[in-house]
Amino acid sequence: MAEITGNDTGDGYGVFGTSNTAVGVRGSSGTVKLVLKGPPAKAGVLGSGHQGGYGVLGSSDDGDGVHGVSNYGSGVSGLSHDSHGVLGISTASGISSVRGDATGTGAGVEGNSTTSPIDIHGGIGVVGRANNYSSIGVVGECTNGIGVRGQQFADFSPGKFTEGPFPNVGVHGYSDWGFGVVAQSDQGDALVAWPGLQYGQAAVLHGDVQIDGNLTKGGGGFKIDHPVDPANKYLIHSFVESSERKNVYDGVATLNAKGEAEVRLPKWFDSLNTDFCYQLTALGFPAPNLHISQQLRGNAFRIAGGKSKMKVSWQVTGVRKDHWAKANPFTVEEKKAGKDRGKFLHPKAHGESEKNAITRRPKGPTRLRNLRKAVS
Repeated sequence: MAEITGNDTGDGYGVFGTSNTAVGVRGSSGTVKLVLKGPPAKAGVLGSGHQGGYGVLGSSDDGDGVHGVSNYGSGVSGLSHDSHGVLGISTASGISSVRGDATGTGAGVEGNSTTSPIDIHGGIGVVGRANNYSSIGVVGECTNGIGVRGQQFADFSPGKFTEGPFPNVGVHGYSDWGFGVVAQSDQGDALVAWPGLQYGQAAVLHGDVQIDGNLTKGGGGFKIDHPVDPANKYLIHSFVESSERKNVYDGVATLNAKGEAEVRLPKWFDSLNTDFCYQLTALGFPAPNLHISQQLRGNAFRIAGGKSKMKVSWQVTGVRKDHWAKANPFTVEEKKAGKDRGKFLHPKAHGESEKNAITRRPKGPTRLRNLRKAVS
């Protein structure tokens, strides 16, 4: 039975408690005496639950079970030394367990951790978990701004450097067997990244990368440790580029007693390529009559006009004709349309201001200061 029951049918209070220095109303469930860690709290209502009971339980048929309002502080604040500060559970389909709405400049839901981030499991502001395959741990939605944003503020004070395998991370996605991070957009770019203001790269990917669509770039190549001086230098090469989707094949053939040779290529060669071009180079001494005596047929071509045992360096190029290439025709020249007209992918290269960039980078320091104010 309830020790205190309050009921009001008018505009007053069922139960009202006030205190200037301690607790206005205090309730406890279970048989264990209430023990608080730390200094006594000043609270309008203090609830403590023991032996699996609830400290505060709110129930409503069609409204809010618990509703908190504050003019200057938190509407609802939860603190736990051994478990969850606030735990929300919803059994209704399509209803959030915990929901935060912000009508001002603050955050709808803000999570802070004071735990020293010793490893990847320490010092986490917000954790979202989903037990079912089709469920989602954390969802962020926004009509004009940012759905979900993770910010890591650098603190270069002595002893303040973040430890662990992933230090100083704004957002970290991890999965045991699925996708660590998934980016999707109905109309715009699914993922946009900029490098640091002073140093760093827009993206660093360790391991293999698969791209199912087209890859476009301003330039590219490979960068490796220099073969001659790997500890002190890099070696950088550029890609070989073309106005067609070209494949290049080469090798060295040894001519027979008649000064001829047949070069056989893989069984898939003719199905992948079309529009072949050939190049022959005699090795060791001239061969003015060297030529292609039979063009590609049945994944093979023939060389003639040389001398016995002569070695010939050959090269064949083809243009892709596979199903993907046919379904995605290659466009060499493309007109800029809509908001891209009059703007540049690389404005500085054309002597233009960054204001004329097709994709403008956000102003890092200004946005950083504004975000600091919002979360402080």
